[in-house]
Amino acid sequence: MDIIEEKGWTVTYIPWEDTEGRPRVAGRFKTTREKDEFLEKIHEPDSGWMDEELAMISIINDYNYMLPR
Repeated sequence: MDIIEEKGWTVTYIPWEDTEGRPRVAGRFKTTREKDEFLEKIHEPDSGWMDEELAMISIINDYNYMLPR
C-alpha cells in the first residue's frame, strides 16, 4: 500500500468488554516510526493487550480521526 500523503496516524481498537462495539483510540502519532514502535510494543508478550483486542486494531492515516471537527 502506497501512502500518497502522510497525515499522521490514529490507531484504534475495540475493547474486549465493550458491548457496543465502538472503537476506542489507542494512540495518535505524527510519524510512521512512532506508530510502528507503538505497534511493536503492544504486540510483545505481557504488554497488557488481549489477543482479541490486538485482532481488532485499525490503523488510519489521519491524526485527527474521531476528533470533533
